[in-house]
Amino acid sequence: LNKTQSVVLYLLNLLPKGTYHVYLNNLFSNIKLFKYLRKLDYSATGTARISSSILQDLVDLKKLDHGVNAMP
Repeated sequence: LNKTQSVVLYLLNLLPKGTYHVYLNNLFSNIKLFKYLRKLDYSATGTARISSSILQDLVDLKKLDHGVNAMP
């Protein structure tokens, strides 16, 4: 993860243990971060710019989805 995305993890580590859903703007939205948050049992929602590669990444992941949740 890059330094910007690491800030999200740092802030989450300051919270008491619990179940959280993280909302991110396009500065932080990244497939790698979303996958990492999923591994840590966090849910995440983010915005994306049309010109970002995240949209194509999501389209590619959806093509792999055959009845199971393949989205990060």
